[in-house]
Amino acid sequence: MSKILLLVMAAFVVIPSNSNAMAIAYKDSVGIMAVNQSFHNELFTNYTLTPTVGLGHRYIRYLTTDGQKQFFIPEADFLIHRWNEAESQANIYFSAGYGAQSFMNTTTGVGMVNIDADWESRKYYLSGGFQSLVGSDSRYYNSGRLRAGLAPYLADFNELNAWFIVQFETMPFVANSPFLTPMIRLFYKNVLVELGADFQGNWLFNYMIHI
Repeated sequence: MSKILLLVMAAFVVIPSNSNAMAIAYKDSVGIMAVNQSFHNELFTNYTLTPTVGLGHRYIRYLTTDGQKQFFIPEADFLIHRWNEAESQANIYFSAGYGAQSFMNTTTGVGMVNIDADWESRKYYLSGGFQSLVGSDSRYYNSGRLRAGLAPYLADFNELNAWFIVQFETMPFVANSPFLTPMIRLFYKNVLVELGADFQGNWLFNYMIHI
């Protein structure tokens, strides 16, 4: 229980101003992850070198209050710690990278830091994440995410797993932030899909595949 509380507190600490957990999978695996919203897209590919280290590349698009901005960032990903319990698992991940920012036909440098934490049992799910993009123009793009979920039934790994999840997301540089999004999360073997819509009518479609 103390580990659960620690992760929940950590999620709230990093939320003040998304990406994704499970960046590190099994050795030599390739992960493809995408976040798709009307105001935000991310496409992340990753190769797991060891059970705790991976290399990847992230494309990010934000429809900000200043207009559309795109980011292209090579990165290194690390599993900082994992707790394996009899009925649950918890993880803390860290990613960092440096790449390019494109806005109004101008390209500048940008650095990125991600922190993600999650805990889940067969019945409950909690996660939190923080992403900071820092441009060479000294502009910051900080975003945070907090999730809580419940499985309507218990399923084994080789069966279709389902979760009902509520996500709170804040992006101060995007119009109408923050966002509260109910969604359904479906997981089958190495494929995960999330579908939802927030209370402002913005759709959400995420997926993750490990091969």
